[in-house]
Amino acid sequence: MGVMLGAMRVVAAAEDELRLRLDPGEKLLWAGRPAQGIVLTGQDGYAIAFGVLLVAAGLRFIPMGIYIFIVGRLFADSGTDPD
Repeated sequence: MGVMLGAMRVVAAAEDELRLRLDPGEKLLWAGRPAQGIVLTGQDGYAIAFGVLLVAAGLRFIPMGIYIFIVGRLFADSGTDPD
């Protein structure tokens, strides 16, 4: 609790310092620290699920590409004359 009060005093002192530097007619809209950590909303759940589906759909093309590259190369090499 003591750490929290100390941090609040630091923020209040910073706000006072900023207010001294404002020009006439200007006002301080926000002061303090931004939210710490990851902040998720309800829409983020849909975005994360959709992203996972897209990645899963894309991953299936990697083995297909490897197969086509290796097997296709073997078929291409078997039909040519190595003279």
